[in-house]
Amino acid sequence: MLRVVLALLSTTTTMAAICPTTEFVFDDYGYRTEFICENGKLSVESEYHIKSGNLVSLRVHEFLNGVTEEKSWSVDGNYTYHAKYKYVTDNVFQKIILDTSSGKLKGKEEFKYVNGEAVRTKEWDIHQESLTPKAIKHFHQDELYPYKIDHIDKKENVIKSFLINLKEDLEFTGYVESFTSLDALGNIIGNYHESKEFLIEDELRKQFSSEEGYTKALRFYKSKREPVVIIDTGFDITHKDLTKYLYNSPKDIAFDGVDNDGNGRIDDGAGWHMQDDAGLDLLRDDNNIRETHFLTHTPYPISHGTHVAAEAFSGTKNYGLVGFAGDVAIAKHLRAASDYIKENDVGFVNMSFSLGVPGYPMSPPKESFVDLENIIKSNPKTLFTVAAGNGRIGLNLDFEDADNYPASYAFKNMLVIGALNTASYEEGNMESYKRAFFSKYGEKTVDIFAPGKGVMSAHSGGGEIALNGTSMASPYALNIILKAKEINPKLTPLELKKLVMETAFIPKKRLPCVSGGMINPEKLYEAVRATVITE
Repeated sequence: MLRVVLALLSTTTTMAAICPTTEFVFDDYGYRTEFICENGKLSVESEYHIKSGNLVSLRVHEFLNGVTEEKSWSVDGNYTYHAKYKYVTDNVFQKIILDTSSGKLKGKEEFKYVNGEAVRTKEWDIHQESLTPKAIKHFHQDELYPYKIDHIDKKENVIKSFLINLKEDLEFTGYVESFTSLDALGNIIGNYHESKEFLIEDELRKQFSSEEGYTKALRFYKSKREPVVIIDTGFDITHKDLTKYLYNSPKDIAFDGVDNDGNGRIDDGAGWHMQDDAGLDLLRDDNNIRETHFLTHTPYPISHGTHVAAEAFSGTKNYGLVGFAGDVAIAKHLRAASDYIKENDVGFVNMSFSLGVPGYPMSPPKESFVDLENIIKSNPKTLFTVAAGNGRIGLNLDFEDADNYPASYAFKNMLVIGALNTASYEEGNMESYKRAFFSKYGEKTVDIFAPGKGVMSAHSGGGEIALNGTSMASPYALNIILKAKEINPKLTPLELKKLVMETAFIPKKRLPCVSGGMINPEKLYEAVRATVITE
């Protein structure tokens, strides 16, 4: 079908499609095609199923606008297909597929005629649930894989672009080894390479043009700070919003190639990376906690962990990032994280992820759930900030069939956080904030809410990006808690949780959570200052 339409389009702007000599034709499969011509040009083609009399295909040519529209129905009358083929220039056209129910964009490609052949140059990535465009992939002639990806808004305006390099021999997996980020005007924002040599001093010197800025950042990195563990996908440790926050472990000299702390892992002071996909030769078990980007997971490079970590540490003074990166469902990885938390008396851990439910399709092995539960259970003095989870259905975690782990665990050292429909707080507006439509909730299971819609934070490769999710709400709350701890260092993590719950802002219409409200930074800070801890 596409080949036929392309052949018709190739003549649209140069000469009219030929009008058939007959008004209708029959084929050998029980269909009749009728033709309507205007001024000697083919205008409409209608195909009918002879036995039922139903229209099954309609193709309309608008030569003035260079558009061919095509619709299809099943023999029993169900509307199954709607596409438009539209010229952009004399030799460039777009194939636009529309949803037959809503008329929204469902698919889109752009082609260019080269030596009489239609060559794909662009392909739009459409979210198949919301039917909104997310990205545009650009292709070189005769290439299967894109070289450039545009991150776009709903109106298809470019927000940011990425010049990508796929991993050699693994292009089919969408494995992005490196990329250059560009702003909407094409100016370079930054570069990312997942395995380029990393030296903290060199990286900080690149980030600060003045000697004073570099010295201050290096002094901060070398200062005595407490480790905070973020278990997530990976982290752009070369991002200006993260580099200085890396934890400088007193037990392990950074990047000296020696296992100083004797735990069997070399240079793991800032964390560890594990992933397991032997089928694609993507096994990872090393100290490089940078994100591994796959276009099969996201339409353009997004580092979930980078966004989360930068949000958690922003503006803090006494904390350093220890990242457990990669596949958070690997049992061995979870056990290693638990051991690290215990051995280093880690006070705070963020979990902006979900493993689902044991035994469900696509869920990790039961062993992973056992070790996930044990991380929290075996570190009772550590506060775990946990994302409640996102979705479109089954959002109430109080229902047994809506379980979502780790959010559905009921340990006292967890703070389960739902998302508000805002990116941040505006003074005087707290009464107006509601649960974000995607956020899970539960009057027995979710503790409190925090901003989680359109939250700006660090983007892999440089700059920032706005993301939605309880994954953003959890580090938002953690950041407030860490700053509260800095005000009164004598407070324990669980004492801070108690104050968070007691100082929550509760709107007139309670939010669907244990506290009934949202984390209230100013009230929390007041309470922290007023709390006297006696030895």
